[in-house]
Amino acid sequence: MPKKLFYELDEEKRERITNVVLREFAQHSYNESSTNRIVKNAGIGKGSLFKYFQNKQDMYFLYWTIL
Repeated sequence: MPKKLFYELDEEKRERITNVVLREFAQHSYNESSTNRIVKNAGIGKGSLFKYFQNKQDMYFLYWTIL
């Protein structure tokens, strides 16, 4: 589950990150998905990504809760 800080982001940034996470897991399996691609496509730093998510599993949880 994403950290509380993720839900406190402004709507545009939260939606941008969410859309990138959704696209990453839709196009790649869990094992082949890449946090490096996520940060590149979301336009954020890797440190920022891990302020919002504990790990890749949290991002995958977000993916499945939205589907």
